[in-house]
Amino acid sequence: VAFERVAEEARCVILTSGTLSPTSSLEGELGVPFPIKVDAPHVVPNNQIFVESLDTLGAITRKNLQACGQQDFSARLGDMLLRYCKHIPGGVLVFLPSYELIQRISDEWFHTTGHHSQISKHKKIVFETGGSRGFDETIEDFNDGLKKKGSLLFAVFRGKCSEGLDFKDNRARAVFCVGIPFPNLGDVKVQIKKQFNSSPHGRYKHLLDGSRWYEHQAFRAYNQALGRCVRHLHDYAAIFLVDQRFCHNREYTNLISKWVRGRVRTSGGANESVGMLSEFFEMLEANPPSSSSGTTSATGGSTSITCGSPSDASGTTSSSTPPTNTTLPRFLHIFAD
Repeated sequence: VAFERVAEEARCVILTSGTLSPTSSLEGELGVPFPIKVDAPHVVPNNQIFVESLDTLGAITRKNLQACGQQDFSARLGDMLLRYCKHIPGGVLVFLPSYELIQRISDEWFHTTGHHSQISKHKKIVFETGGSRGFDETIEDFNDGLKKKGSLLFAVFRGKCSEGLDFKDNRARAVFCVGIPFPNLGDVKVQIKKQFNSSPHGRYKHLLDGSRWYEHQAFRAYNQALGRCVRHLHDYAAIFLVDQRFCHNREYTNLISKWVRGRVRTSGGANESVGMLSEFFEMLEANPPSSSSGTTSATGGSTSITCGSPSDASGTTSSSTPPTNTTLPRFLHIFAD
């Protein structure tokens, strides 16, 4: 509804963001075709980004978590992070599907498994909390840890830390995306939206069917979290897709942002993975890409989609009559991080 007037009156609209992908869902929701799509590669060279899919924790679904037991999952996650944190400098971000899961991990690590004291020898552990209260304190604690041995921040997909915040350089040398943040099927709004998209009216409007829309919502949030690190040309980081489904199902990998998609390798085992990660950081710390002082924070790998005819976008004259209402610009560029 809000976009309709823009599409009708502007000669050309360009949407630019690193997280428009997957774009087919966005086109359907806006109700406007975008004939020109550019999915650009990242500006950062391949040797500055380490991307690996891990099946260490299996497929992380609510059903599987209930089957294996929360304590077992928390212990295995703690073992995995401890193994990697010994070799990662600076800040480490861990994104999980819910605050409830973060709280359970925190409780288990403190009172049962002992992982909090073990990992604290290498990183200061910080947990994001729900709501606006405490957010500033969370970031302050995270930054304090960076001044010493580094920090390990647990945050949720779709939360404040996963969307819009800039964790460049030493603030995020690694990101672990644990699980896939599918919307809650128990939410009535999600149920109604899926039904609407799959209805005859939804098909008439060329909306994605309910199942594909549901899948795309998960990966838009996932791609936002992936983009918190590697924020400029001289930045570098390691990214881990922690879910068995990325190791064995190419369909899931195809839904993540292009700048990550083409770099994903599957882990050949814990020892091999940790060894390659250690070599990655040793090489870049010995030969840093460049001084990052004064660099502008801006990610590469953005997607642009253009609404309007190709002739409009290229700047040539269009045969269509310009709109008489000039309250909106005839060329509109919308940018989002």
